[in-house]
Amino acid sequence: MKPIYLLALFTLLSASAIGQNTSPVLLRITGETVRDSLSLTLDDLRVMPRDSVQLSHDGESHWFYGVRLNELFRRAGVPTGRSLRGDAMNLVMRLSAADGYRVTLSLSELEPDFTDRTTVVAYQMDNAPLTEKDGPLRLIISGEKRGARMIRKLTDIRIVKVE
Repeated sequence: MKPIYLLALFTLLSASAIGQNTSPVLLRITGETVRDSLSLTLDDLRVMPRDSVQLSHDGESHWFYGVRLNELFRRAGVPTGRSLRGDAMNLVMRLSAADGYRVTLSLSELEPDFTDRTTVVAYQMDNAPLTEKDGPLRLIISGEKRGARMIRKLTDIRIVKVE
């Protein structure tokens, strides 16, 4: 039995030594104006700059931690900041969840150059990973009165141009 354990250990160490990420992809960002489609794992998200949003969730105040949405868009080549103008103002994001739920929002309504709201793709609530009900990823928007647009079990963001 020892050779099997050694083989498993060698395989694990070899994968990490050559930089392979063995975590499952949790979020994909694709679309018409996306320069580089992104496929992100939880490990990918955890090494990016982290931000937080405090809001009421199920009647209690909680801190949600994750990566700012515009940071993910910047990395994917989606227009952000000063490049979000002209024809880019017709871009929307279609967010999809693992359970089939979908939400559509315009890029400009969540862009920090247009609003004081903070939007994060959260992977943690307080000091723990998101629950199975909410995660592993959830869109969190500061100042939202209702949770309908803060999509749970987020898996896909597709950028689409509305004509």
